[in-house]
Amino acid sequence: MKCVNHGEMEAVALCAGCEKPLCSYCIESQDENGNCYCFDCAISLNLSDFQGREKKFQAEEEKRKAKKGRLSGKVIVALITAAVLIVGEGAFILYTKFAQKKSAPTVTAEQEIVWERDECIMNMQKVREALAAYHAGNNQQYPPSLYEITGSYFKGEPVCPKTKAPYSYENLGTDYRLSCPNPDVHSAAEISSSAEEVPHFSP
Repeated sequence: MKCVNHGEMEAVALCAGCEKPLCSYCIESQDENGNCYCFDCAISLNLSDFQGREKKFQAEEEKRKAKKGRLSGKVIVALITAAVLIVGEGAFILYTKFAQKKSAPTVTAEQEIVWERDECIMNMQKVREALAAYHAGNNQQYPPSLYEITGSYFKGEPVCPKTKAPYSYENLGTDYRLSCPNPDVHSAAEISSSAEEVPHFSP
């Protein structure tokens, strides 16, 4: 059986998420049970795991707010810590993929697009965490624009890593809408997120 991405390579495992055959270069992560995952499924698992942890912390936060009438500093620290851990793991996957690209077999244009799309999704998640930190420290208000989080809450520029175009942002009061301004370069109809939804794309 040949690798789904590299026709010249023999597959050594099936992705536990999508069941596609993978060569050793395409195995991005492996869990404690020996299940292997491709790049796309590894990113999806990271975002799903973050969403589950985030909901847990939000539930704890609401309980504490009901008792004290304000956010607990410990909850904020725990939420930010969890976010850093998840994004760090996702960033490591991106780093290993791009850092090892020279020694790996030639990748297809389609796979390159997928990697760049996932990089945009991970960067959007970092912007989302910066918005959550701003919200927690500014009387439960979201900023009027992404300019307010640049520097103090978000290092760098809140832009699409591929095109360097600023993310689209709309403050909706108790929520917001964050999206990539050029999803077409990622072969997607939309890449977006909100306070309640982790970044995702629509084909």
